[in-house]
Amino acid sequence: LFICCCFVPQILMSMDGGSTSGAIDSIKADASLDFSHLELSMLGSLVPIGMTLSSIFWGRALQIVPSKLLVVAGLGVNAASTVLFGTLRSKRAMIAMKLIMGASQG
Repeated sequence: LFICCCFVPQILMSMDGGSTSGAIDSIKADASLDFSHLELSMLGSLVPIGMTLSSIFWGRALQIVPSKLLVVAGLGVNAASTVLFGTLRSKRAMIAMKLIMGASQG
């Protein structure tokens, strides 16, 4: 129970930081995606951009909604967007999932 409650959420929250840089070669090799160098570098920077853009929302939401509910919602959205990022084969969808990952961590 301790591992599920303490380590698994941290793994899900931290996975997007290393998964993008680790998957760049696979993304480049997929000819159907055809990412430019700018788009590949943008994939890595969209998480902090999403965090910055959503910080005002999260700050206000923490004043209104119970914090445990927000943590569970953020983890759920982050986990779903991480899975979708790994399975989708559309440039726009992958970019959107990275932005949503960051927004869910705001």
